[in-house]
Amino acid sequence: MLPPALELLPKVESELARIWALPTESEVRSRILALNAEIAKVNRTATEGPPTRLAPLEVEGIVAEWRARRPGSR
Repeated sequence: MLPPALELLPKVESELARIWALPTESEVRSRILALNAEIAKVNRTATEGPPTRLAPLEVEGIVAEWRARRPGSR
């Protein structure tokens, strides 16, 4: 078992990979907000292991990238 700060980065990376396949913008925003809540919690409460280097995700930037990745978005 890894310290929370070390467990967080792979979890965020795998969740971002799933986000690109989501069908609606509202689902994308919901997932990003949930990730940001988890990032904030770990940043606030992690007392063991290295400090987390993750800042909250930029919602609008991720949504814009999600839109750009959609088929027919050009």
